[in-house]
Amino acid sequence: MKIEDQLNRLSKKVGRGKPDIDSTFKIYENRHPFPLTLGKYTLNATFQLEEITKITLPENPAIDIKDVLFFDTETTGLSSGTGTIPFLIGFGYFINESFITKQFFLKSPSAEYAMLEEVNKIINKYDYIASYNGKGFDTHILESRFILNRISSRLAELNHIDLLYPCRAFFRRYLGSASLQNIERGILNYTRHDDIPGALIPYVYFDFLKSGNDEKIHAVIEHNRLDILSLAFIIKLLNTLMKNPSESPHELVSLSAANYLKNKRISGEAKIHFENIIQRGNNDTLRKEAKKSLSMLLKREDIDKASLLWEEEKDELYAIIELAKYHEHKTKRIDVALEITNEGLDKCRLMRELENNNLKHLYDELEKRKRRLLRKLRRNTKT
Repeated sequence: MKIEDQLNRLSKKVGRGKPDIDSTFKIYENRHPFPLTLGKYTLNATFQLEEITKITLPENPAIDIKDVLFFDTETTGLSSGTGTIPFLIGFGYFINESFITKQFFLKSPSAEYAMLEEVNKIINKYDYIASYNGKGFDTHILESRFILNRISSRLAELNHIDLLYPCRAFFRRYLGSASLQNIERGILNYTRHDDIPGALIPYVYFDFLKSGNDEKIHAVIEHNRLDILSLAFIIKLLNTLMKNPSESPHELVSLSAANYLKNKRISGEAKIHFENIIQRGNNDTLRKEAKKSLSMLLKREDIDKASLLWEEEKDELYAIIELAKYHEHKTKRIDVALEITNEGLDKCRLMRELENNNLKHLYDELEKRKRRLLRKLRRNTKT
């Protein structure tokens, strides 16, 4: 569908507004009282962030959600250069048993300085901000506009919780895409209706500047409001999911979360997820993957426990190799290590014949280990 056709279709949905353009800006404020529901999730009260900060902030602080400012922008383009203007800057924050969305809409570029001054007043009240790809886009745009307008801002100094990165790590393998609306649909179980496509938003604004007709702008305002509202639910879900696998919508999400936490060396929470999949999971493939990942985590912390998992997975080549290493270097049972190594070589030969797998590097590694073990056995025999 052509851009013009989509814009015309959108205008029929949102209705017509009065032409209204001048050298000023407009503020849209909405109060969302508790209980607040989006899809299958409900927020009944404010909450503490104790887990999500471990993977998003360097000092790992426990903070009150009321100290976090959510933000999102709509811009005239996707470039982060100085020519891109954030014509809609939206904020969200918890106060007095409600979630407030406050959006600043630039009705004319000539009012940018005045609007940014008001925006900056809100930013300066907070030490923590939360966004979705704000580190990669929104903050750069805002910082650039503050500099061009010679406004001193603390934005770059704030502690930034960018939810894009944990969402990618937790949900992309399960959903295929970690776009905000894909997470709304696939995780929150919420589907927007008559939402304006993001690609059309700059065209809607340019049309407004040209004609002064705000009939389509209201759809952009609503799109931005929902973006901000979603962030409040997503941050709560991520914070809960990190320490409670039962909140996971799927085993694959829990496994993805566990692997991400393992890589971040947050081993306590990672083990909770791995063990939950191993003990309660229904998918054998995911259970095997969880066992492998957990064993590699335990290898650093408690190799004897890791060896028990390798024994359970002795039909897997990785477990054979790890057991051979374990008995060679930890238990010093060279004869057992040699026996296991020979089992691995036999498995490599069989797999190469039946599946035509490229296992040469593993086969060569096992052959090298076998030669070393034989030398050790001969030395032990002589002594």
